[in-house]
Amino acid sequence: MAAIRELDWSAHLGKQTRIYRNLQNGRMSIQAKSPKSWKVVGHVLDCVLGDVKFHVVESTRQRVLTQQRRTVHAWGQGTLIGVSDLDIYAPIDLTYNPFLSDRFLERGTQNRIIYCKYLVMRNNQVWLTPDAVDDARCCPLLRLVWNRPRG
Repeated sequence: MAAIRELDWSAHLGKQTRIYRNLQNGRMSIQAKSPKSWKVVGHVLDCVLGDVKFHVVESTRQRVLTQQRRTVHAWGQGTLIGVSDLDIYAPIDLTYNPFLSDRFLERGTQNRIIYCKYLVMRNNQVWLTPDAVDDARCCPLLRLVWNRPRG
């Protein structure tokens, strides 16, 4: 199992971060922007990010598919707000599997997710607020996933 680095919360609260599942240690890795790239600054089981956009680098995903070896190519990016003891209603269960889809999905419904107001991680499980949207062209405050007609 890979080493677990404790996050220095005071150094990163309120800053842009990336979050992704670390398959080596089972936790979520938090990356912060350094002058030339993004660097892992800690691993967490609980946290809250705000104004989160989800990214998948398709060229790297294709390499994962051909080589059958996972590498970091998908993440959520937003502002680190704090630990998940904040009282935020987050009922949407998020999932991503590069072998099954090229995007982040709501578990169960398979709705595509590209943005949410809050990502809440509790006990190493990722949940989103109900304003999660699946259309990059729309305003996230006006188009709500649960009101969208299914077709």
